[in-house]
Amino acid sequence: MRGIFGTFDRTYIPFVLFYTFLCMGIAIFFSYINIYFYELGFSLAQIGLLVALGPLVSLVAQPLWGIVSDRTSKRRVLMFVTFCTAISSLLFPLHSAFVYIGLIVVINSGFGTSMMPLGDAITLKFLEGKDVNYSTVRVTGAISFAIMAAVAGNLLFGNIVNIFYWNTAFLLLTLLAIYWMPSEPALTKTAETKSGVMQLFQNKVILVVFLSAFALGVANSFVIAFVGVRLAAIGANNSQIGIAMSIAAISEIPILLFVNKLFGKYKPIHLLLFVTLITTTRMLLMAFGETIPIVFLAQTLHGLTFMVHFYFSVVLINEHTPDHLKSTAQTLHAMFRMGMSALLGGAGAGLLSDYIGMQNVFLIMAVFVFSTCFILPGVLLLLHRLKKHSS
Repeated sequence: MRGIFGTFDRTYIPFVLFYTFLCMGIAIFFSYINIYFYELGFSLAQIGLLVALGPLVSLVAQPLWGIVSDRTSKRRVLMFVTFCTAISSLLFPLHSAFVYIGLIVVINSGFGTSMMPLGDAITLKFLEGKDVNYSTVRVTGAISFAIMAAVAGNLLFGNIVNIFYWNTAFLLLTLLAIYWMPSEPALTKTAETKSGVMQLFQNKVILVVFLSAFALGVANSFVIAFVGVRLAAIGANNSQIGIAMSIAAISEIPILLFVNKLFGKYKPIHLLLFVTLITTTRMLLMAFGETIPIVFLAQTLHGLTFMVHFYFSVVLINEHTPDHLKSTAQTLHAMFRMGMSALLGGAGAGLLSDYIGMQNVFLIMAVFVFSTCFILPGVLLLLHRLKKHSS
């Protein structure tokens, strides 16, 4: 225990349990929610609309809960949104009308999409000055997600409605873990807090993090949404599609375990360039890969793309943001990474695929990521140096 968590301190346990239970609930819910919609008899267009509602709601909900938590208490707000997410999950089976399900999706997403970024803000604040890294705590979530994704089907006992009861159970356990977290003093509402969002966007480091989160999030959202379809198109069966999903989840684990040893000595700009090249490579493999092993290879790159960037982004945000804006910054980051990007990379790119083909969209994603996260920063840096030299 000492080798992993340094000097043992039981105050770490609630944070470990938070990620463990939350990711278990996320795994069982999102692995089967679209199948539940399909079994209700909804068309693919209706399912696509329901899928798009979550990211759309998060554009408003995530910044809102971040601001509220920064002005009150992060832990209490996290407990509130977790409890409301758990209760709203139980409302899904009560009716099967499309409008009703859409309303519950809005309610569930309005609370649920903020749980992880709020939890990250609390965890990072607690770990400041400790001998335990964020990655050491966060890896328990990646492990539990991978395990639950693999065994979730066996827990349903032939009834897909059970995903909501399991999700609620795990969220209630998550709620207990949050309650067990150390208390924090409430922050007062100040003029500095009111102008916090503009203050964040004036910070060049935070702005680069948000921009790269959006660009990389668009590509990642498209892969998550359509890797199964891509595999089916080249002849993969359901078991092979499930393996591809597990490969992506498992690829996060070694990154979280060794991220500081592998990448800790590199500057953030170098890591961004590295992640950009790997993401571009992944998009090209998805575009030109005509065999199942090539797509599996692309899935193994998930940890080096999504998780490396996610880890250093949340750490950078925590380091460059004052205490009274940490939750706001983390939820805005989640909005760019999972809200706006999911709308464009999921719904938008899906519609575009109908017109020009999925492979061409993967190529567009490769160009988009490379130009946004590799070429554009270099051009801006060059222009800045030329301006400085001329003056």
